[in-house]
Amino acid sequence: MRQLGLLLATVMCSTASYAVVNGSPVTQSEYQDYVVSFSNAHTANCSGTLLGGEYLLTARHCIMPISGANSGVIPSYSLSIKQGVTKSTALSYERTFTMASSFSSVNASADKDALAADIYNDVVANYPLNGGANLITWPYVSDLVILKLNSPIPHTTGGILAPIYNPTTDATLLPKNTDFVFRGWGYVDEAESQLADTMQKTTARLFVDYKDGVNSVDLFDVRYGFYKTACTDAVAAGCQWYQKDYTEFYSTSTGRPTVGDSGSPVIHNNRIFGVLSKGNIIYVRQHEMADLTLLMDAFVPYFNKVLYPYSPGKHIKSGDTTTYSIAVPVQNMTPNAILFTPVLNDSTGLFTADMTDCDRLVESKDGCVINVTFNAANQAITTEKSASIYLASGLSIPLTVDFKSITSSVVDSGNTGKCWFRRRQFKRHSLIYIGSIVHLAFTNEKTERY
Repeated sequence: MRQLGLLLATVMCSTASYAVVNGSPVTQSEYQDYVVSFSNAHTANCSGTLLGGEYLLTARHCIMPISGANSGVIPSYSLSIKQGVTKSTALSYERTFTMASSFSSVNASADKDALAADIYNDVVANYPLNGGANLITWPYVSDLVILKLNSPIPHTTGGILAPIYNPTTDATLLPKNTDFVFRGWGYVDEAESQLADTMQKTTARLFVDYKDGVNSVDLFDVRYGFYKTACTDAVAAGCQWYQKDYTEFYSTSTGRPTVGDSGSPVIHNNRIFGVLSKGNIIYVRQHEMADLTLLMDAFVPYFNKVLYPYSPGKHIKSGDTTTYSIAVPVQNMTPNAILFTPVLNDSTGLFTADMTDCDRLVESKDGCVINVTFNAANQAITTEKSASIYLASGLSIPLTVDFKSITSSVVDSGNTGKCWFRRRQFKRHSLIYIGSIVHLAFTNEKTERY
């Protein structure tokens, strides 16, 4: 069955990187500075997600080949990182990275199999009259990596790592037919001739829930191609559930991701559900994210700490009178529950905080958000301000409102290496799956991973 899955998976193309064609520009106020773009010796343009300033979550194929003779070989441990909505004026960082040996367990099939088994039990419970949906095992793509940077990169915003479906709470955190905004810096035209300087955005959604059993015969739509639909009959005749480490999503507006920005996070409600991996050559509104659902348990020993933005707050101009809202996501990535008893420490009188969501026992892998308001009275701010939030013994989060520039022509250098990239032509095995019939067509196509 895994061999069949491997054949079917080839309908999704491998490409260099992914972004938004016919999208709309992201404004400075919409941009979140924990999402960055980068280049290295393997790719000219990918995106990543900063976690606690020290880590970068991205697509594994942005760092190394994941197939072929050089699969798994990292050509360079140097990254050129851009932080800002517009790349030509963005803050620039040169960093090296390591991948801790413990991270290898994140891609281990045994870890994923164990968590998938828990989820499948929940799937079976939805179809009680026929023993549940049939389990179809699928090849693990493992197109996800977390890099430990040699020097932190400050970021004021952040997100919470999350599964699409949480078997512990039986909660679907990214439900089907829920619109989310995808953002990227890749090509902006159908001819793939112009990379975006300013980040672009478009709208996307899932068509089935993560734990839905799906019908064995896909539906077809001229816009989306072949797509799966949920079984609605409790008898579950012909119903299937796919055990895999990626999830399909679909562009629903005029814009769509395409070559230019793999590794961009899929975000909804302050949660990071995965990174953009690849897309369909034929049906260009069909995409895949390498999702985090089967990885959450393995992340805990890798991080083993509480994660939050490296420098939560705002960068403003002197004299600013604006009232600002600052969301501070906090996530317990230790193996044990932690009792958070948040207290705001503020000598300026300019910060207030709604800490209700975090005022509780926070289980391992769980997260919460503290919502801070700064300058509710609209004073003119002429000096930099700071405060802090006490969470638990030995754990306090700094808050800073400063006058630092969000653009720069100066590079913050670490250990650096030259950046270059190659574009390749591959012979591609395109495949269409209709019901139980597999049609293979061998074509010679450009197939750059997103």
